[in-house]
Amino acid sequence: MDHMNHPLRHLQDLWSKAKQSGVLPHRNVICISTIDDQGFPHSRFVDLKEINQEGLIFCTDLKSNKAKEILNNPKVSLTIWWEHVAHQIRIQGFCSLIDTQLADSYWEKRVHDAQVVSYIFDQSQEIESLEAMQQKFLDEKSKYDRHNLIRPETWGDLS
Repeated sequence: MDHMNHPLRHLQDLWSKAKQSGVLPHRNVICISTIDDQGFPHSRFVDLKEINQEGLIFCTDLKSNKAKEILNNPKVSLTIWWEHVAHQIRIQGFCSLIDTQLADSYWEKRVHDAQVVSYIFDQSQEIESLEAMQQKFLDEKSKYDRHNLIRPETWGDLS
């Protein structure tokens, strides 16, 4: 099969190799760039959740700057640097929300600490200090039982 005619299949193959090799703990990380209301690009790293026939899926807090920028201007670019499989990939396209059932599925797969962080902190907000943030997490983590954490309405997935 000619992967040039099926770029998403080729990307899925590369991602599969990237997840299985290398020494870095975060092999799913990709860089997404959005455009703010002044026309400036903003880039940050997100965790790639899935590649399917419709595109790439990642998660975010829908109150984050990233989500606000995407909802205002759905044009995004992605940069992937998987050094351990010797590939850099750049993608441009449009971003959109996925359905709530799929968002629920990704939420349920998140580790408990990541779910708690989504409840405790407002993404894209300035923090007092790393120490204060860590202490707040330690102080409040015990309030959140693993079985009671349903997906917040403000947490969703974009593709």
